[in-house]
Amino acid sequence: MQEQIDALKRDHHALDKALAICVSRVDRNENEVKDLSKTVHDTQRVVGEINVKLEKQETFTKEQFATMNEQHKTVLATVEGLAGHVTANTKSNLKLHTVYKTLCVISACFVTAVGVASKLGWV
Repeated sequence: MQEQIDALKRDHHALDKALAICVSRVDRNENEVKDLSKTVHDTQRVVGEINVKLEKQETFTKEQFATMNEQHKTVLATVEGLAGHVTANTKSNLKLHTVYKTLCVISACFVTAVGVASKLGWV
């Protein structure tokens, strides 16, 4: 009977040791879970900060795009206005050029007529 009691004591002692190891592992796991939880929380905070920065950057980009779009419209209107003036000036210049050519032809005809008249002795 003593042997059985001694065997039970050894088994009890072994179980106590195994239980102590399990408790130690559970404590270690709890610490690791706490560390992981802190890491997750820190990561979430950093991701939140990055999202805020991205939202600000996106807003800034949208505002920049709107400003550039307005500037583009202004430049386009100015270019269209200038194109209209150039077209009008070109038409006017073409009319003046046509008038100038006509006057040159008339002058040449007059000079020729005067030259012919003087050769014929009419002048």
